[in-house]
Amino acid sequence: KKLSIFLLLLALCMVAYPQKAKKNAEPTPTDRKVSTFFANALRNYYTGNYEAAERSFREALAANPSHDATFFMLGRMKADVENYAEAEENLCKACQLNKSNVWYWRTLAQVLDHQGKYSESVKVWKTVCQLNPTDEEFLFSYANALWNLGNAKELFKVMDQIEQLVGVTESITQAKVEISLYKNDVKGAVGVYDKLIKKYPNNADYYVGAADIYMSNNMSSQAIPYLEKAAKLDANNGNVQQVLAYYYKNTGNEQAAFEASKAALLSPDVELDKKLSILRIYLAPLSTSDPTDQQMQLATA
Repeated sequence: KKLSIFLLLLALCMVAYPQKAKKNAEPTPTDRKVSTFFANALRNYYTGNYEAAERSFREALAANPSHDATFFMLGRMKADVENYAEAEENLCKACQLNKSNVWYWRTLAQVLDHQGKYSESVKVWKTVCQLNPTDEEFLFSYANALWNLGNAKELFKVMDQIEQLVGVTESITQAKVEISLYKNDVKGAVGVYDKLIKKYPNNADYYVGAADIYMSNNMSSQAIPYLEKAAKLDANNGNVQQVLAYYYKNTGNEQAAFEASKAALLSPDVELDKKLSILRIYLAPLSTSDPTDQQMQLATA
């Protein structure tokens, strides 16, 4: 019961937030009637009596066909039961009546996403983010719709906005890289790290990231400048050693590859999965031969 009352008050506050009521204005009889219908509808909605809630919402609209909060709640209720077509219709009316309410637009965008209408939802999410440009959750939702639409150009712009809010994060950087690689754009993937290198020229990890992309795409010669710079900046960096190990292995310098591999395996910087991938390369011949000294050293490391 307490939860229902709390949710009722919360909903009243949320839908009332953008409505600029006239100060000290005396409510008209119609206003009182709409408020009564609306309050009854909310009470029924939050107690799960959707049929009674809809009747009261309809009564509120009959008294005031321009009551945006009622259209919004009707839209929410229809979305709850996955009647997305009617939810969209009601939410569109709410947004038209009150263009500044970010929650109306956000709920409409979510309903459009549920229907797979990404060409429409991206426009709505853009409006949401214009109304509240500092909410990272809204920006992530906008980015998700752009991804589903396949609009990589705009997606990168939105991810740049997110980075401006939360700073550079490995997850966002990796997402940008993966989007470029998904489109077979190796140059674009490396460009993600090039931008970070320009901004943070002394961070060896960004050089390693660029080199790793080139190495993974059989473009070792393009990786060399990045590897050399990374090694100069931080020769003891395990991630630098890991990429160097692959590079030396691919170019036939077995001793240098072994030394770099061992350094990478001993480093706390390198993730376990990456260490195991190095180790598997060296341990592969064990099915046909006894362990070598190098294999023992790496396995021990």
